Parts: sequence; structure tokens; C-alpha cells
Amino acid sequence: MPNSPISCKAVLYESTNIVPRSRAESCASRMSGLPSTMEVLDAELYAMMLALREASEGAGSAGRRCLIMSDSQGALERAERAWRDGVRAFGEDGDRAATLAAINEYRSRLEL
Repeated sequence: MPNSPISCKAVLYESTNIVPRSRAESCASRMSGLPSTMEVLDAELYAMMLALREASEGAGSAGRRCLIMSDSQGALERAERAWRDGVRAFGEDGDRAATLAAINEYRSRLEL
């Protein structure tokens, strides 16, 4: 579907409590209408980045736990590889370097 927009939804949890609906909807609203040039992998990484950004903001965010679940093994593997080995500007993930760098930044804020 080359010309159809990709949209994603994220459910955010803090500890054992679901994040208030308005905050979760706010995060999800930023994800709708992604460019049609994005692939599913890009949308999955973008959703991870938004969830980590949301979790890393605000008072008490250092040390906050955040569980990322995805049905995209490729996205999970790329994010973990970027965390362990650093982000590469060239190669397989070169065009996703900015998103992976942002994931690493928000993850480091959470001290994970």
C-alpha cells in the first residue's frame, strides 16, 4: 500500500497503572498520519520512541520502568542493537539513525 498513510496506536502504562486516557490519546494522536514513505518498521520504531519520550518526561522519570512490547521483532532487534553497539549513520539502519538515536536518548534518561 504505497500511498496509504501508516497509523499506529500506543498504550502507555506506568508501574501498575494505565496512564490517564488523555495522556495516552495525546501520545497516539502524534502518531497518526505518518508519511506514506514510512515503512511498517519505521512506524514501529517511531511508536517506541514516542512511548519512551512520554515515559522519560516529568518529575520522577529517572529510574522509571518502561516495558516496550511490539509485534515487530525487527524493530525490537534494531533498537536493542543500536543501544548495545551505538547508532550507525551508514548501512542497514542509516536512514533510521535519527529515530534510533532518539530511542537511545530517551532510554538513557530512564537509566535502563
